[in-house]
Amino acid sequence: MVSSNGIDFSLYIAILGQSAMMQLGKIMNPATGKLEKDLVQAKFTIDVLGIIEKKTEGNLTKEESELLKSTLTNLRLNYVEEVREMQEKDKKSGKSSGKSEDNKEPKEPDKNKDTAKNDKKDKKE
Repeated sequence: MVSSNGIDFSLYIAILGQSAMMQLGKIMNPATGKLEKDLVQAKFTIDVLGIIEKKTEGNLTKEESELLKSTLTNLRLNYVEEVREMQEKDKKSGKSSGKSEDNKEPKEPDKNKDTAKNDKKDKKE
């Protein structure tokens, strides 16, 4: 279904996915012509897509659901790769904070925290 402004759900997901890839420094920003990395903003965009996935569960077509799932999987893998790369650079330069020089980029997500939250959620249900 296309909205009045010509954007359908799949296009919206693709736009958010492209934005996140730009924020991860994986594709060039067309406005500046440069690769720019902002992992904080990338994580936010990925989290927004995750919220969309949860809130639309059971209400999407098969194609929309697959697009959203594959977009999220790709973005999450790329995010973890970027965080690990940043941590490696920090180790080599003697830093241990897990943050860049401007202190904007987060440490790698703690997978155990997410798992613990999911375990608690499953017990409630």
